[in-house]
Amino acid sequence: MTGPIPSSSDLNRFSNEVHVSRDDAEARFNALPSVTPRESNNELLAALEELNIAEEELRAQHESLLDAHQSLEHERERYRIL
Repeated sequence: MTGPIPSSSDLNRFSNEVHVSRDDAEARFNALPSVTPRESNNELLAALEELNIAEEELRAQHESLLDAHQSLEHERERYRIL
């Protein structure tokens, strides 16, 4: 972290800004739209599918990086020999 370290007054101000009472939190939770278990399950399945796709993309990127690294190592070794 390269930024300035917050002072205790900064921390106190921040904690006062984000303070939410238990009653406020309960009222906000109760105001959320009701979701059926089927809808919740479908949302979880969609999120899981998105995560699987992202994981596949990351694996492909990782493989490309490994190949590039290996190529650079071979080039460096070749120049070291010359």
